[in-house]
Amino acid sequence: MIKKNTLLLFFICMEIGLLFTPSLITVCNAKQPVNVYFDMGYFAFQSNDFQKAENYFKQAIELNPKSPIGYHYLGKTCMKLEKYEQARAQLSKAFDLEPDLPDLKYDIALLDFQTQNYAESSKRFIELAASKPSDPEVAFLAGMSLFKQGKPSEALPYFLTAKKNTSIQHRAEYYAGMCLYMNGEVQAAIEKFTFVQLYATDPELKGYAETWISKLKTVKQADPYSLDISLKYAYQFDDNFQLEPNKSDIFAEEDQWVQLVSFISAFDAYVTPHLMLGSGFDFSRNAPQALSGQDITTRTLRFYGNYQIRNALIGLEYCPPQSRYYSGDEPYMEFQEIRANLLYSLARDIHLKTGYFRSDDNDEEWYRNTYSLNLFYSLDKERGYCFGGGEYEDNVEDDPDDEYEIFQSMAGTSLKLPWDFNIGLITKLSRRNFKNIDSGYGFRRKDSKLEGYLSLSRPIFYPYLEMIAEYYYTRNDSNNVDFDYTRNVFSLAMKVSY
Repeated sequence: MIKKNTLLLFFICMEIGLLFTPSLITVCNAKQPVNVYFDMGYFAFQSNDFQKAENYFKQAIELNPKSPIGYHYLGKTCMKLEKYEQARAQLSKAFDLEPDLPDLKYDIALLDFQTQNYAESSKRFIELAASKPSDPEVAFLAGMSLFKQGKPSEALPYFLTAKKNTSIQHRAEYYAGMCLYMNGEVQAAIEKFTFVQLYATDPELKGYAETWISKLKTVKQADPYSLDISLKYAYQFDDNFQLEPNKSDIFAEEDQWVQLVSFISAFDAYVTPHLMLGSGFDFSRNAPQALSGQDITTRTLRFYGNYQIRNALIGLEYCPPQSRYYSGDEPYMEFQEIRANLLYSLARDIHLKTGYFRSDDNDEEWYRNTYSLNLFYSLDKERGYCFGGGEYEDNVEDDPDDEYEIFQSMAGTSLKLPWDFNIGLITKLSRRNFKNIDSGYGFRRKDSKLEGYLSLSRPIFYPYLEMIAEYYYTRNDSNNVDFDYTRNVFSLAMKVSY
């Protein structure tokens, strides 16, 4: 009879809105006040009233500080309120008290995922997936954690497992398609996206799938061979025309109007979905109007290849010995080049590029070794990218006076603007230290150089026809005043690409 009266009083309290008065809780259930607080917190949690739930769970823990489930649900509530540091502290307390508490490990992994700690969340979800192979939601989150780290090959099996759950099937199929595409399996990716397009109920997800289908069909139907050609004509104003190329410090020290013509070609052959081989020929000619016989011509024949291994793209390029620069019609310099680079996807939008570049005159009377490291970040919705990095160059010459090393830092961005405009900005700051005391000046030369580049471009009339406005700035400060200079170049160009 006492139990019935107590239960009746409990429901009367709910009806008149006095259930949440702490003093009345003791009357309703004096023997187990912590359970009542927990029950009320759980009820508020299930009703999405997380602020109230947080207060009740805190009161429950005050009455029973050894309750692992109290800490667990307080941590879950803090996650809902995006109080992630507090959530981690509470979940850690629950784990210390009872590590095998149901769903606790899942919530800790979910907290890692929500705070973008994908390396930890992938480890935890993979462990959970091994112990719960039939749980599609755990498999999906394991796949997402790996995908966010740019590991499509490892993520794919988890998405294929997760698609067995109808509630997340379409999302799992979509991300499986993304993984297949990133692995170079274009046809299989199209099939996944087609399934999502046909059966997904989420209009946004259907839209993404449709976009990828249209993109990948173009890739799929593309010829395994491709030829890219671009021709550019520019009219420049140069207030300090460089008379010799290749890092020379010889300038005209007067204004020049310059015509520039450049031609770039590349023929690519896709031997396999992961291997591409190609060759190209580049040509450029700078012709200052007021300096007869001072035209500078560059010609380059090159052979190259790229190979993709999971998240890495390995590139190699070789330019055989050839006359590269011409002053007027006379060959100026003959040398060969080799480039090697590695592009690695650290995450979906973050890429690391490291490279090595060597050029020499074939007899090794002079040679130059350059090492570079750059980090790229791709902006959302293909709006552009930004990058930053550094370079070290070691230059050895037959004349000891000309030997030097360069330390260079750089940063830049390329952004898509409204009305099809694109803006590019690059800045470079370098320090060139000559290795030996100059025999003519009697001291060791040191230079600091600031370089800037700004461009604004837009297609006109046709997608393959582009107008480009460019500005180059250079300032060199040296401890030898004979090598102090500034240079400004303004350019307006038309470019045709095929």
